[in-house]
Amino acid sequence: MAGLVGGAAGCTKPAEPQDGGQTAAEPAAPQASGGGPAEELGQAIADGFNAGAWDSIDWADPTGQPWPAGKASADRWLGMVRELTRFTAELEFKGLDESAPSDGAPTGGARNVATARYSMTWRCFPRGVAHDDEQGSTILDTWVRLVETPENPEGEGGSAAPEGAATTGGAVGGEGAAAGGGAASAGGDFGGWRAVWSTVLLAGDVVDDAAELVETRQRAARGRIMAADGTALVEDRGVVDVGVNKPLVTEGTDPGDVARQLAEVLEIDPGAYADKVAAAGPQAFVPALTLRDGEAGAYDFTEFGQAVLVQAGTLPLAPSRQFARALLGVAGEATAEIVDASEGAIEPGDVVGLSGMQRTYDELLRGTAGATLRIVPPEEGDAGEGGEGGGGGAGGGAETDPADANPPAGTNPPAGADQAGEQPPDQTTPTHPEIELVSIAPRAGRDVVITLDAAIQDAADNALVAAGQVPAALVAVRPSTGALVAVANSTATEGVNIALDGRYPPGSVFKVVTALAMIRQGMNPDTPVNCPGSLDVDGRQFGNYSGYPRSGIGQITLGRAFALSCNTAFLGAAGSIPQAALWDAAADLGVGAGMPIGVDAFAGDVPAEADGTEHAAEMIGQGHVLVTPAVMAVVAASVQAGARVTPTLVTDPPNAGSDYAQAPSGLTPEEAAILRAMMRQAVTNGTADFLEGLPGEVGGKTGTAEFGSATPPETHAWTIATDPSNDLAVAVIVEGGASGGEVAGPVVANFLELVGGQASPPPAG
Repeated sequence: MAGLVGGAAGCTKPAEPQDGGQTAAEPAAPQASGGGPAEELGQAIADGFNAGAWDSIDWADPTGQPWPAGKASADRWLGMVRELTRFTAELEFKGLDESAPSDGAPTGGARNVATARYSMTWRCFPRGVAHDDEQGSTILDTWVRLVETPENPEGEGGSAAPEGAATTGGAVGGEGAAAGGGAASAGGDFGGWRAVWSTVLLAGDVVDDAAELVETRQRAARGRIMAADGTALVEDRGVVDVGVNKPLVTEGTDPGDVARQLAEVLEIDPGAYADKVAAAGPQAFVPALTLRDGEAGAYDFTEFGQAVLVQAGTLPLAPSRQFARALLGVAGEATAEIVDASEGAIEPGDVVGLSGMQRTYDELLRGTAGATLRIVPPEEGDAGEGGEGGGGGAGGGAETDPADANPPAGTNPPAGADQAGEQPPDQTTPTHPEIELVSIAPRAGRDVVITLDAAIQDAADNALVAAGQVPAALVAVRPSTGALVAVANSTATEGVNIALDGRYPPGSVFKVVTALAMIRQGMNPDTPVNCPGSLDVDGRQFGNYSGYPRSGIGQITLGRAFALSCNTAFLGAAGSIPQAALWDAAADLGVGAGMPIGVDAFAGDVPAEADGTEHAAEMIGQGHVLVTPAVMAVVAASVQAGARVTPTLVTDPPNAGSDYAQAPSGLTPEEAAILRAMMRQAVTNGTADFLEGLPGEVGGKTGTAEFGSATPPETHAWTIATDPSNDLAVAVIVEGGASGGEVAGPVVANFLELVGGQASPPPAG
């Protein structure tokens, strides 16, 4: 279908000839001779329509009555035309057929010289409604009478066209018509021809001025967010809305008092909810909280009587309130901002994604609404309604106020009406049948498939409860595939997805990266290194963490320095490990290498250049190094897999993260094997010993990352781990945690215990 032209008017010419005829740019020649001006004017009108000139068309009076006495009819029908411009249209030209006039010309000075018929077929599609070339309906077979007026008008009321009548230029858009319209140059070249309004412009069978243009919208079924194994992670589930039903508040009782009492029961902000109730109309039901099926039973609303309503419905929801909430997001009624930005695709009351993946993939999940457009005739008692304000303008489909039932001044009341505009009570049958112009079925939303494992995600959400009421996150990855199987954020993050987009210094968990750079310099776990109690680097003193064992001071092996997390041993290697080598090691393990997972995620950052104290600090995950829990889970997964892991999350639609390009990784299986041994030593004889009781060759690394400028500095707690028996790698951060081993470590241990046998690895192949 040709592209839209003219913005809101949405009228386009087909690029190809229709039914073997001429192209849209060349209407068929008139069938009768001598019709040159009519033919040219017909082309000008067509160009004007296609330039989006509906709103500027100034139709001539159809009855010849002094303007605006006959304007009521034109206004009502033009209002419908304007309403139709909410629909995009494909315009098929059927040619210009000029014939001898069959009736008298309109009065007002027009001469009955020639009348031309101009036919057009419109195929209309509601904006935002899915369609293809086989859909849509032919709704307009329009003809316009072209009447010649005197070439030299002589003042008002004389031989000139009636005031407001469409001259050649006005009929096609007047001055400023869009390019290609031909309207602006029409002028008097056609001898004063003008288009005359006719009610058959919309539908030849409907001639009643009071008919309504009614659009009925059908919402599409929303798609689901699915796990790869076919489990529905987000689908329509039963809910109840609890709120104040203002019409049934006992007389004499302040609805605001009821609102405050209900808010206290529901544990929401009483003042904010009372303000919301006060702002609503007197007949409004004002929802306070949406509860899942079964949750309402935990409350007793009997004390409120009928003033509080519990209203059932459905919403797209995850299995539980906490299940991957920050990742999956929530859906609800569209906000005014979303409606305004949708350009007609979303209407008030529609359910849309408001956050997380439900927002990111809303257009795909939401599908496309269907629509039916009908011309609905009035009951006979309403015939003739519609003076100025009675349905004209853009609101052609709006309900008409009975107070506007009287015909405009200067016109006769319709048949069957008395002089007050009232109708006999028994005359209620429609004067004409209802006509369906367009009917397009809704197109259901599409499911989105992701790699989360429902059981592992549950374990992650539950494990974070151990972190307490502080922001914390856990990400679990399958090293064999790169699939993110759990992305959990504690409730204290308040919906912010710190698991994928939080930016934190990694502290000592980054020593996995530094150890790789040191291995590439020829070192191994048995290489002796020095671990003093403190170290001066360019005048800045660095030390080990509080509680570092005295047995670990002095000369120890690299493997033991890693297991005990000796800062000074790694700082001491800064002189032999250039920043570029540290950057390469980080990229080869997945830091800064990209997160092609189909949702917004920070990939991590290690400065490519640094020296002095800055370079030294970055050797132990401080300075300007920034990561997320997802990035550190990928680091651990890469160690377990023996090659850098590319993370995945969204698998359908395919190629959701294909815009990310990763440079090749230099990580070798031999290097990864050394790192696995060092992480295992941290469990058997180091700071990650809380994992030692778990089955299999679990590896780990703890970290405490300093941040801010306070003295002493504030810290975050980190732990990463590998669990080869369950094909899992995991990373946890707890904001404000004092120690990785004491705060984040128990969360990791609890998670792996909860996973247990349910996290069995996928079958080979």
